[in-house]
Amino acid sequence: LVRVSEGDLSSTRSATEWVPTIDVSALSDSSGPLRAQCIQQMAQACAESGFFYAVNHGVAPATIDAAMEAAGAFFSLDKEDKLTIDNAKSAAFRGYIAQGLENTNGVVDEREQIEFGVESEAAPPGVMPYYLRLQGPNQWPSDATCPDFRPAVETFAVEMEEEARRLTGALAEVLGENSDVWDRFFDDPFVQMKICRYPGLESADAGVSGVGAHSDSGFLSMLVQDDAGGLQAQLPNGDWVDVPPIKHAIVVNLGEVLQVMSGGKLRATVHRVQRTQRNRISVPYFWNPRLETTLADLGVSTGDASTSSGTHGGRNEVLVEYGANAFKSLARSHPRVMDRHHSDLSVVDGRVMVANAAR
Repeated sequence: LVRVSEGDLSSTRSATEWVPTIDVSALSDSSGPLRAQCIQQMAQACAESGFFYAVNHGVAPATIDAAMEAAGAFFSLDKEDKLTIDNAKSAAFRGYIAQGLENTNGVVDEREQIEFGVESEAAPPGVMPYYLRLQGPNQWPSDATCPDFRPAVETFAVEMEEEARRLTGALAEVLGENSDVWDRFFDDPFVQMKICRYPGLESADAGVSGVGAHSDSGFLSMLVQDDAGGLQAQLPNGDWVDVPPIKHAIVVNLGEVLQVMSGGKLRATVHRVQRTQRNRISVPYFWNPRLETTLADLGVSTGDASTSSGTHGGRNEVLVEYGANAFKSLARSHPRVMDRHHSDLSVVDGRVMVANAAR
């Protein structure tokens, strides 16, 4: 049984009940009873826990293993080699972030990581809309220090994109739409991918945070992880449930944009990572529509410039333009990049403001 708080014993259910394992191989078929069964399983998981394990997916086990090995090789480098791709050099928030330099909801994250996105030309400095500045090239370690790193990561990203497109079509069906209804918003997707390492604790201290409680700000999140453990999801009653590793499974959870699109029927679940006595490596992949997409495009009716996601006590707002939402999230987490590359912008009351602009 999973760990729960003592306040509500009704939460004592097995991990497989709260976070089910779903065989998604049937999604490769356009129709049929197995696909319908898979869609129903996804609908139940997304409405209840907001998390599930996808197995028999389209990402090859060898591809996952290669990405994890590449991550381990990079994190074993000397600090000076890692800092050759310091993300402070990138206006698009790409590159290496040392432990203690990122924050979640204002609390420092105890992990190191590399941020990646879709490979493209750098946006012109100061371009507007400001969220177009998220476009740009990735930073890669040299072949001399980390051979085979880039091909392993790029192959993983390609296969994860293919799986993300299948899951997106299935989620549309969960909401009663045709599987291709959102395709036009993902013709040029905004993808974020990270390779993360959480350092192990020297003692068995409980409750030490690696990343604090948060919900993901985008559309769909997918994760592979090693066997160290530490990922937890928050239940509707406030208790926490472990999301233990399953080898080669993809952990799937929903972002705030999809929760708002569904009118709250699908859950963007708050989650966190607790540190253990072992180093933990994970590779999260965040699948999002193109930056210019608006909530109105996605079928959300908003009378104001934003709408509450319903997460964090209703304090977090999902802005009308997806790109504004994505930039806001990165800007709050990476003040060094903002100071160096975006001094004309600031985050005020959850919105990105342009210096000297009317408020």
